[in-house]
Amino acid sequence: MRKIYILLGIVVFFAISVFKLHAQPSQGGTPPSIEFGIKTDLVVKEFVPAQSLKTLQAQDLQDAKQGLPMRAGVSVPVANLGLDKGGTWTRLPDGRMMWQSRLKSSGASSLGVVFEDFYIPEQAELYLYDVNKRMIIGAFTSENNHPSLQFSTHVLPGDEIIIEYVEPFNISVQ
Repeated sequence: MRKIYILLGIVVFFAISVFKLHAQPSQGGTPPSIEFGIKTDLVVKEFVPAQSLKTLQAQDLQDAKQGLPMRAGVSVPVANLGLDKGGTWTRLPDGRMMWQSRLKSSGASSLGVVFEDFYIPEQAELYLYDVNKRMIIGAFTSENNHPSLQFSTHVLPGDEIIIEYVEPFNISVQ
């Protein structure tokens, strides 16, 4: 059983969100799926807020009339997503393993992710990017691990994102 918990308890944010956790700096780089030109047929995991987009917009309009600040975003809990479910594993030409998942929240202007139980082993990498691969954030590495086991990302434009986790060939998972 894998004891890498980077993708448990993910929360996806609608719109441009401002969150108490600060996004951490990335190490740069290119996701291996792009580097190697690997096309994977990812199943889209759709997540919707508890309230409809129209209801949220109506509430925002009412709040604006009362002089309240604009909503920054809406948290949408993501269940049943982790390295053992909700994604696709692929062996890369260089021997590393790559896990990908495609998340969608229809109507969102942008998406960001907050990870709970976040831990990346040495030499592993995490990337997030829009489906057009125009905006990429990452690589996030073991240097991004924090004692709180929480991690948040910058937002990416659009209502779909791809999460790509890459682990080295010789990883030792206990």
